[in-house]
Amino acid sequence: MTKVRGLREDIQLGLALKQHMEQWLLTTYQTTTQQITTIGLLSIKQQKQDKIN
Repeated sequence: MTKVRGLREDIQLGLALKQHMEQWLLTTYQTTTQQITTIGLLSIKQQKQDKIN
């Protein structure tokens, strides 16, 4: 019985870790994408400003 309970707990911990890592990856991806977009927009703005000057 102890081995089964231990195995269940290991599986639950593994699933919780998997969910945590998936959420971390998603958040990291979204943050990186947002930063790349911001850099791109700033670059375009700078290029337009350079043309004016």
